[in-house]
Amino acid sequence: MYRFQYGIQVGNPMLEDIEREYPELFEITKIVSHYLEQQIGFPISDGEVAYLTLHFGAHLKKDKEPNTKVRVLIVCSNGISAGNMIKHELLKMLSNIEIVGVISSKEAVNVQNICDVVITTIKMKCLVPVIVVHPILTDFDRKLILNHSIFSNSCNNLDLEELFHQIEKYIPDENHDAVLQEMITFFDKNHSQMVPMLDKKKPGLLNLLTPANVIIEKDVYTWEKTIRKVGQPLIDEDIIHSGYISDIIGQLRFYGPYMFITSDVVLAHTKPEDNVNDLGIAMGIFKTPVTFSDFYKAKIIIVMAVKDQEKHLKLLKDLMTIFSNDENAEILTQMDEREEVIDCIKKMLKK
Repeated sequence: MYRFQYGIQVGNPMLEDIEREYPELFEITKIVSHYLEQQIGFPISDGEVAYLTLHFGAHLKKDKEPNTKVRVLIVCSNGISAGNMIKHELLKMLSNIEIVGVISSKEAVNVQNICDVVITTIKMKCLVPVIVVHPILTDFDRKLILNHSIFSNSCNNLDLEELFHQIEKYIPDENHDAVLQEMITFFDKNHSQMVPMLDKKKPGLLNLLTPANVIIEKDVYTWEKTIRKVGQPLIDEDIIHSGYISDIIGQLRFYGPYMFITSDVVLAHTKPEDNVNDLGIAMGIFKTPVTFSDFYKAKIIIVMAVKDQEKHLKLLKDLMTIFSNDENAEILTQMDEREEVIDCIKKMLKK
């Protein structure tokens, strides 16, 4: 903020890497930055957006805590944010590590006393193995880490990208995405020690929203009843428990209608706790606006359930893409058939 106040602009040499490796998170941050631009009165460059993306990405939490076995020290010369992003990536990739620290190269003295391996963005010598990677991990970096003897001998990591490459020639082109998603879901649920490398195919809105999860209603309901009605398909599919809906209603009663993402659209969600079994979404379209308060009325209510803070990023990006255009909410409220809603959303996302 001080740099903007005094007209100081800086470049970001990691911009292209961040855009390539974290496309959904970068796009979401870019959309949110438009609101910050309105506050400060200055445009925010993509380089600045990329720095913000690093900060958000470094604080995303995994669903399950890893087992602490191999001690890993991260040494970085480009700032703690890049080091924290590497930390976040390692915790996703490896199920048996403990990150003992994220430090600068100046602090890297006698590191063999605290770690079993060093992962670093600069070349360095020490008495424990050293793996040199880019500040933003590439697929080559991920394979380099997973294939290193200190990790490959102690855990069962699965290169899902390579596995799919071997079998994709037997699968019709139109089924590639569906089969890949089934593979990711299978290994995620059934092989806790096998961590898929390929994490870029996050499910989007069209992967999760089915006609059965779309509700079109002409009658007038209270806002509590509408949220329960929209969330019911997710309960029926065992994606959430009824307690998840109760928690959302409790949050809205306590804090007020803060879940409006536009003047017409509510994104109803809360912390998963023990009430969410899987990622899911349902959408309710109400011909008569639902009153939340004297100043807030919703035409569309979306119930979103997430297990962690990362797998839903593509889904969130799709929602923001659609509803960043105010006209789209009005167009959807004109739909009378569930299949018509899905087809309309497909067209909006293609634009």
